[in-house]
Amino acid sequence: MSVGDYDPAAVQMTNSTSDVIFARNRALPALLNAGAVDAIFGSSDYFDDSPASDPNGIERRTAPIIEAHVSLLTRPETQGPPSRIYSSYERLARDLVRGWELPSPELVHVSGCCETYIFLDAGSASIDVVCTGRTAQRNGLVVRKAGPAVHWGWFFRKDTPARLTETLLMSEDVVSRLQCIYGELAHDRDPSIANLVRRCA
Repeated sequence: MSVGDYDPAAVQMTNSTSDVIFARNRALPALLNAGAVDAIFGSSDYFDDSPASDPNGIERRTAPIIEAHVSLLTRPETQGPPSRIYSSYERLARDLVRGWELPSPELVHVSGCCETYIFLDAGSASIDVVCTGRTAQRNGLVVRKAGPAVHWGWFFRKDTPARLTETLLMSEDVVSRLQCIYGELAHDRDPSIANLVRRCA
């Protein structure tokens, strides 16, 4: 498989040695709970937000990949609490608004690109993940409140065979590769995915 074979519209790519399956982060908790997969590598924010996530049936093993936080972002000139908050999170956003004791803003669920909504709606804010802070800086946004840390790692069904979990957890090579991949993704997503596909070939 060559880099040119990477198709952002495809969910599966197969060659003689491997199958590469792409899934949206939001689909992962449901796939894991349904038993469609035994283990995934992902981030804790989607599990904390997902109504499909069963904490009693899922075991988490985090790894030090990159530092990130779920944060409240606004335009620099915004004063006072926001009247409206845009976020791709639902349950997690509600919990954070309560924890931050914000005075009942309207929560609007969006699929992404929260920066756009802030520019079009004066006095609004967004709740989103901040990793390097580059996206916020490029769009002239500031972090008003830093929320809980986002942890990357393995998420297992508790009935996953021990042989599989031990193999994944004990492999330093797997963790180091994932650290490299997520570090690249934090800087430039599309070329990083293409490189990942090439490495899996």
